[in-house]
Amino acid sequence: MKIALLPFALLALSVSSVNAAVPGSVANVTFALTLTNSTPGTVFKDSRGVPVKDPVTKPAYINQWVIANDAAKTVVSNYEDISKMKTVKFGNKELLTELVDQGILPEYGDKAPYIAGWTIVSVNASGFANEFGEGFQQYPSKFYAVHKAEGDIVDLSNHIDYSFGSDYAETSTYKTVEKFINYNTPQQSTTLSLTNTSNWKETVYYEIDFEGFNSGATVTALLDGFEFAGVSAIGNKQTSIGVGLEKMDVFVDTAGKTASISGAGPRIEEDGDRAVVEGSISFSAGKVEADVTVYPNLQTAPTPDPVNPLE
Repeated sequence: MKIALLPFALLALSVSSVNAAVPGSVANVTFALTLTNSTPGTVFKDSRGVPVKDPVTKPAYINQWVIANDAAKTVVSNYEDISKMKTVKFGNKELLTELVDQGILPEYGDKAPYIAGWTIVSVNASGFANEFGEGFQQYPSKFYAVHKAEGDIVDLSNHIDYSFGSDYAETSTYKTVEKFINYNTPQQSTTLSLTNTSNWKETVYYEIDFEGFNSGATVTALLDGFEFAGVSAIGNKQTSIGVGLEKMDVFVDTAGKTASISGAGPRIEEDGDRAVVEGSISFSAGKVEADVTVYPNLQTAPTPDPVNPLE
Protein backbone atom coordinates (compact mmCIF):
# COMPACT_ATOMS: atom_id res chain seq x y z
CA MET A 1 0.00 0.00 0.00
CA LYS A 2 1.38 3.39 -0.95
CA ILE A 3 2.31 5.69 1.92
CA ALA A 4 2.28 9.47 1.47
CA LEU A 5 4.65 11.25 3.88
CA LEU A 6 3.65 14.77 4.84
CA PRO A 7 5.56 17.55 6.59
CA PHE A 8 4.83 17.65 10.31
CA ALA A 9 3.72 21.30 10.12
CA LEU A 10 0.81 20.40 7.87
CA LEU A 11 -0.39 17.76 10.30
CA ALA A 12 -0.09 19.64 13.56
CA LEU A 13 -3.82 20.12 13.81
CA SER A 14 -4.54 16.44 13.28
CA VAL A 15 -1.90 15.32 15.78
CA SER A 16 -2.91 17.73 18.49
CA SER A 17 -6.58 16.88 18.18
CA VAL A 18 -7.27 13.58 19.89
CA ASN A 19 -10.50 12.14 18.55
CA ALA A 20 -11.84 8.63 18.90
CA ALA A 21 -13.38 8.89 15.45
CA VAL A 22 -11.24 7.61 12.57
CA PRO A 23 -12.02 8.98 9.10
CA GLY A 24 -11.88 6.84 6.00
CA SER A 25 -13.14 6.05 2.53
CA VAL A 26 -16.01 3.72 1.56
CA ALA A 27 -16.54 2.58 -2.04
CA ASN A 28 -19.14 0.34 -3.65
CA VAL A 29 -17.71 -2.78 -5.31
CA THR A 30 -19.08 -4.40 -8.46
CA PHE A 31 -17.96 -7.91 -9.42
CA ALA A 32 -18.34 -8.62 -13.14
CA LEU A 33 -16.76 -12.05 -13.56
CA THR A 34 -17.52 -14.91 -15.93
CA LEU A 35 -16.98 -18.63 -15.42
CA THR A 36 -16.33 -20.82 -18.45
CA ASN A 37 -16.18 -24.61 -18.30
CA SER A 38 -16.62 -27.65 -20.51
CA THR A 39 -20.08 -29.20 -20.79
CA PRO A 40 -21.39 -32.26 -22.69
CA GLY A 41 -21.74 -31.56 -26.39
CA THR A 42 -24.06 -34.42 -27.28
CA VAL A 43 -26.70 -36.66 -25.66
CA PHE A 44 -26.68 -40.25 -24.45
CA LYS A 45 -27.31 -42.71 -27.31
CA ASP A 46 -28.20 -46.40 -27.40
CA SER A 47 -26.37 -49.24 -29.13
CA ARG A 48 -27.75 -48.11 -32.49
CA GLY A 49 -26.70 -44.48 -32.09
CA VAL A 50 -30.23 -43.29 -31.37
CA PRO A 51 -30.71 -40.68 -28.59
CA VAL A 52 -32.24 -42.28 -25.51
CA LYS A 53 -35.41 -40.56 -24.30
CA ASP A 54 -36.13 -42.51 -21.12
CA PRO A 55 -37.56 -40.45 -19.52
CA VAL A 56 -35.67 -37.55 -21.16
CA THR A 57 -32.58 -37.26 -23.28
CA LYS A 58 -29.53 -36.84 -21.02
CA PRO A 59 -26.39 -34.85 -21.85
CA ALA A 60 -23.26 -36.87 -22.61
CA TYR A 61 -19.66 -36.40 -23.66
CA ILE A 62 -19.00 -39.87 -25.05
CA ASN A 63 -21.03 -42.43 -27.02
CA GLN A 64 -19.98 -45.61 -28.74
CA TRP A 65 -22.05 -47.97 -30.87
CA VAL A 66 -21.63 -50.57 -33.57
CA ILE A 67 -23.95 -51.15 -36.53
CA ALA A 68 -23.65 -54.40 -38.44
CA ASN A 69 -25.19 -54.76 -41.90
CA ASP A 70 -25.37 -58.41 -42.87
CA ALA A 71 -26.67 -57.69 -46.33
CA ALA A 72 -23.86 -55.31 -47.11
CA LYS A 73 -21.43 -57.40 -45.10
CA THR A 74 -20.23 -54.32 -43.23
CA VAL A 75 -19.65 -53.44 -39.63
CA VAL A 76 -19.47 -49.74 -38.76
CA SER A 77 -17.98 -48.82 -35.37
CA ASN A 78 -18.84 -45.34 -34.15
CA TYR A 79 -17.18 -43.37 -31.40
CA GLU A 80 -17.80 -39.76 -30.45
CA ASP A 81 -16.37 -37.50 -27.76
CA ILE A 82 -18.03 -34.08 -27.99
CA SER A 83 -17.84 -31.14 -25.61
CA LYS A 84 -18.62 -27.45 -25.73
CA MET A 85 -17.79 -24.43 -23.62
CA LYS A 86 -20.43 -22.82 -21.43
CA THR A 87 -20.02 -19.37 -19.91
CA VAL A 88 -22.06 -18.07 -16.98
CA LYS A 89 -21.78 -14.73 -15.23
CA PHE A 90 -20.72 -14.32 -11.64
CA GLY A 91 -21.53 -10.85 -10.38
CA ASN A 92 -22.69 -9.31 -7.12
CA LYS A 93 -25.98 -11.19 -7.27
CA GLU A 94 -24.27 -14.57 -7.56
CA LEU A 95 -21.65 -13.69 -4.94
CA LEU A 96 -24.24 -12.48 -2.43
CA THR A 97 -26.46 -15.48 -3.15
CA GLU A 98 -23.60 -17.82 -2.32
CA LEU A 99 -22.81 -15.89 0.86
CA VAL A 100 -26.45 -16.19 1.95
CA ASP A 101 -26.66 -19.88 0.98
CA GLN A 102 -23.55 -20.60 3.05
CA GLY A 103 -25.03 -18.84 6.07
CA ILE A 104 -22.40 -16.09 6.02
CA LEU A 105 -25.08 -13.44 5.52
CA PRO A 106 -28.62 -13.53 6.96
CA GLU A 107 -31.57 -13.82 4.59
CA TYR A 108 -33.55 -10.68 3.77
CA GLY A 109 -36.47 -10.16 1.42
CA ASP A 110 -39.64 -12.11 0.76
CA LYS A 111 -38.33 -14.51 -1.86
CA ALA A 112 -35.21 -16.32 -2.97
CA PRO A 113 -32.33 -15.60 -3.23
CA TYR A 114 -33.01 -13.43 -0.14
CA ILE A 115 -30.30 -10.87 -0.91
CA ALA A 116 -32.50 -7.77 -1.10
CA GLY A 117 -30.70 -4.71 0.27
CA TRP A 118 -27.20 -6.19 0.50
CA THR A 119 -24.28 -4.33 -1.05
CA ILE A 120 -20.54 -5.03 -1.13
CA VAL A 121 -18.15 -2.25 -0.18
CA SER A 122 -14.43 -1.68 0.18
CA VAL A 123 -13.41 0.32 3.25
CA ASN A 124 -10.13 1.81 4.45
CA ALA A 125 -9.12 4.21 7.20
CA SER A 126 -6.64 7.07 7.20
CA GLY A 127 -4.07 7.65 9.92
CA PHE A 128 -0.43 7.88 10.84
CA ALA A 129 2.28 5.28 10.44
CA ASN A 130 3.31 5.65 14.08
CA GLU A 131 2.24 7.25 17.35
CA PHE A 132 4.47 10.27 16.76
CA GLY A 133 2.27 11.60 13.96
CA GLU A 134 4.69 10.65 11.20
CA GLY A 135 3.75 9.36 7.76
CA PHE A 136 0.09 10.15 7.17
CA GLN A 137 -1.25 7.26 5.10
CA GLN A 138 -4.15 5.16 3.99
CA TYR A 139 -4.44 1.84 5.80
CA PRO A 140 -5.23 -1.43 3.92
CA SER A 141 -8.74 -1.97 2.58
CA LYS A 142 -11.20 -4.69 3.56
CA PHE A 143 -14.36 -6.01 1.94
CA TYR A 144 -17.68 -5.85 3.77
CA ALA A 145 -21.29 -6.74 3.06
CA VAL A 146 -23.57 -3.94 4.23
CA HIS A 147 -27.33 -3.89 4.71
CA LYS A 148 -28.18 -0.29 5.50
CA ALA A 149 -31.87 -0.91 6.15
CA GLU A 150 -31.16 -3.56 8.79
CA GLY A 151 -27.88 -2.13 10.02
CA ASP A 152 -25.79 -5.24 9.30
CA ILE A 153 -22.07 -4.86 8.57
CA VAL A 154 -20.36 -8.21 7.89
CA ASP A 155 -16.59 -8.53 7.59
CA LEU A 156 -15.84 -10.65 4.50
CA SER A 157 -12.07 -10.89 5.00
CA ASN A 158 -12.34 -14.58 5.93
CA HIS A 159 -13.92 -15.22 2.53
CA ILE A 160 -12.41 -12.61 0.16
CA ASP A 161 -8.68 -11.98 0.41
CA TYR A 162 -6.16 -10.21 -1.78
CA SER A 163 -2.44 -9.47 -2.02
CA PHE A 164 -0.17 -7.51 -4.33
CA GLY A 165 2.73 -8.40 -6.57
CA SER A 166 6.13 -6.74 -6.68
CA ASP A 167 5.24 -4.55 -9.67
CA TYR A 168 4.17 -0.94 -9.24
CA ALA A 169 3.72 2.15 -11.43
CA GLU A 170 2.49 5.53 -10.22
CA THR A 171 1.58 9.04 -11.27
CA SER A 172 1.41 11.44 -8.35
CA THR A 173 1.34 15.10 -7.45
CA TYR A 174 2.31 16.46 -4.05
CA LYS A 175 2.47 20.22 -3.55
CA THR A 176 2.08 22.60 -0.62
CA VAL A 177 1.62 26.35 -0.73
CA GLU A 178 2.20 28.44 2.41
CA LYS A 179 0.81 31.98 2.22
CA PHE A 180 1.85 34.68 4.68
CA ILE A 181 -0.67 37.42 5.37
CA ASN A 182 0.45 40.76 6.91
CA TYR A 183 3.97 39.46 6.60
CA ASN A 184 6.49 40.59 9.22
CA THR A 185 3.91 42.50 11.25
CA PRO A 186 2.29 41.72 14.61
CA GLN A 187 -0.82 40.65 12.68
CA GLN A 188 1.07 38.08 10.60
CA SER A 189 -0.82 34.87 9.86
CA THR A 190 -0.40 32.00 7.46
CA THR A 191 -2.56 29.70 5.44
CA LEU A 192 -1.59 26.33 4.02
CA SER A 193 -3.00 24.57 0.98
CA LEU A 194 -2.19 21.02 -0.05
CA THR A 195 -2.48 19.07 -3.29
CA ASN A 196 -1.81 15.37 -2.80
CA THR A 197 -3.12 12.91 -5.39
CA SER A 198 -1.92 9.59 -6.73
CA ASN A 199 -2.95 7.06 -9.35
CA TRP A 200 -1.23 3.71 -9.63
CA LYS A 201 -1.25 0.29 -11.23
CA GLU A 202 -0.14 -3.02 -9.77
CA THR A 203 -0.92 -6.71 -10.00
CA VAL A 204 -3.42 -7.95 -7.44
CA TYR A 205 -4.12 -11.58 -6.50
CA TYR A 206 -7.51 -12.65 -5.18
CA GLU A 207 -8.85 -15.70 -3.38
CA ILE A 208 -12.54 -16.27 -2.65
CA ASP A 209 -13.43 -19.13 -0.32
CA PHE A 210 -17.00 -19.55 0.90
CA GLU A 211 -16.02 -22.08 3.58
CA GLY A 212 -13.58 -19.59 5.10
CA PHE A 213 -9.83 -19.35 5.11
CA ASN A 214 -9.79 -20.51 8.73
CA SER A 215 -11.67 -23.72 7.88
CA GLY A 216 -8.53 -25.85 7.97
CA ALA A 217 -4.90 -26.24 7.04
CA THR A 218 -5.78 -26.52 3.34
CA VAL A 219 -7.45 -23.46 1.86
CA THR A 220 -10.53 -24.76 0.09
CA ALA A 221 -10.14 -22.10 -2.61
CA LEU A 222 -7.37 -24.28 -4.01
CA LEU A 223 -10.06 -26.83 -4.91
CA ASP A 224 -13.39 -25.16 -5.41
CA GLY A 225 -13.21 -21.44 -4.75
CA PHE A 226 -11.63 -18.68 -6.80
CA GLU A 227 -7.98 -17.93 -7.48
CA PHE A 228 -7.29 -15.18 -9.99
CA ALA A 229 -5.07 -12.21 -10.75
CA GLY A 230 -5.61 -8.92 -12.50
CA VAL A 231 -4.18 -5.44 -12.93
CA SER A 232 -5.49 -2.93 -10.42
CA ALA A 233 -5.75 0.69 -11.55
CA ILE A 234 -6.94 3.03 -8.81
CA GLY A 235 -5.98 6.21 -7.02
CA ASN A 236 -6.59 8.44 -4.03
CA LYS A 237 -6.48 12.06 -3.02
CA GLN A 238 -6.07 13.79 0.29
CA THR A 239 -8.88 15.93 1.60
CA SER A 240 -10.42 16.70 4.97
CA ILE A 241 -13.69 16.34 6.81
CA GLY A 242 -15.14 18.47 9.58
CA VAL A 243 -14.34 22.05 10.55
CA GLY A 244 -12.40 23.81 13.27
CA LEU A 245 -11.07 21.58 16.01
CA GLU A 246 -13.05 18.68 14.53
CA LYS A 247 -11.26 18.89 11.18
CA MET A 248 -9.50 15.68 10.21
CA ASP A 249 -7.26 14.79 7.28
CA VAL A 250 -8.37 11.81 5.20
CA PHE A 251 -7.50 9.97 2.02
CA VAL A 252 -10.43 9.19 -0.27
CA ASP A 253 -10.26 6.66 -3.11
CA THR A 254 -10.93 7.63 -6.68
CA ALA A 255 -12.90 5.30 -8.96
CA GLY A 256 -10.87 2.30 -10.07
CA LYS A 257 -10.95 -1.17 -11.53
CA THR A 258 -9.16 -4.51 -11.44
CA ALA A 259 -9.15 -5.61 -15.08
CA SER A 260 -7.55 -8.30 -17.24
CA ILE A 261 -8.64 -10.86 -14.67
CA SER A 262 -7.77 -14.49 -15.32
CA GLY A 263 -7.56 -17.54 -13.12
CA ALA A 264 -9.39 -20.57 -11.79
CA GLY A 265 -12.90 -20.72 -10.40
CA PRO A 266 -15.12 -23.36 -8.83
CA ARG A 267 -16.23 -26.56 -10.49
CA ILE A 268 -19.59 -25.90 -12.09
CA GLU A 269 -19.96 -29.66 -12.58
CA GLU A 270 -19.13 -31.92 -9.64
CA ASP A 271 -16.74 -34.13 -11.64
CA GLY A 272 -15.56 -31.47 -14.06
CA ASP A 273 -12.52 -29.25 -14.19
CA ARG A 274 -12.35 -25.90 -12.45
CA ALA A 275 -13.87 -23.07 -14.47
CA VAL A 276 -11.83 -20.38 -16.21
CA VAL A 277 -12.39 -17.00 -14.54
CA GLU A 278 -12.33 -13.74 -16.52
CA GLY A 279 -13.75 -10.26 -16.10
CA SER A 280 -13.25 -7.27 -13.82
CA ILE A 281 -13.95 -5.81 -10.39
CA SER A 282 -14.94 -2.14 -10.30
CA PHE A 283 -14.76 0.31 -7.40
CA SER A 284 -16.81 3.48 -7.26
CA ALA A 285 -15.28 6.75 -6.16
CA GLY A 286 -14.92 6.56 -2.40
CA LYS A 287 -17.22 8.42 -0.07
CA VAL A 288 -15.59 10.09 2.91
CA GLU A 289 -16.94 8.93 6.27
CA ALA A 290 -16.04 10.73 9.48
CA ASP A 291 -15.79 7.50 11.46
CA VAL A 292 -15.13 4.05 10.00
CA THR A 293 -14.64 2.30 13.35
CA VAL A 294 -18.13 0.82 12.89
CA TYR A 295 -16.60 -1.58 10.36
CA PRO A 296 -15.33 -4.56 12.39
CA ASN A 297 -11.67 -5.59 12.32
CA LEU A 298 -10.66 -2.68 10.10
CA GLN A 299 -7.13 -1.40 10.67
CA THR A 300 -7.51 2.07 12.17
CA ALA A 301 -4.17 2.46 13.99
CA PRO A 302 -0.48 1.95 13.23
CA THR A 303 0.79 -1.62 13.23
CA PRO A 304 3.13 -2.06 16.23
CA ASP A 305 6.75 -2.87 15.54
CA PRO A 306 7.06 -6.64 16.30
CA VAL A 307 10.61 -6.15 17.61
CA ASN A 308 10.22 -2.79 19.33
CA PRO A 309 6.47 -2.40 19.94
CA LEU A 310 6.92 1.04 21.51
CA GLU A 311 8.79 2.44 18.52
